[in-house]
Amino acid sequence: MTGATGFIGRHLLARLLERGHEVHALARRQSVGKLEELADRLGASGQVKPVVGDLGKPRLGIRRAWLRDHEGSVEHAW
Repeated sequence: MTGATGFIGRHLLARLLERGHEVHALARRQSVGKLEELADRLGASGQVKPVVGDLGKPRLGIRRAWLRDHEGSVEHAW
């Protein structure tokens, strides 16, 4: 998901976690700590997986290895 630490995104993240989902959240490198703090506050640090990237870059700035390792495992994108 993108925008997990934003106003709408943090509410969506909470709902997804309440339903037991594991969430891979796109975050710029400098925002990973903020995402981890949010996950801790929600009591779900093990369910939130930061993915370092950038919406403005090709392939969302996600490393090719991550994309290869997770190919076919993403069910929904928010």
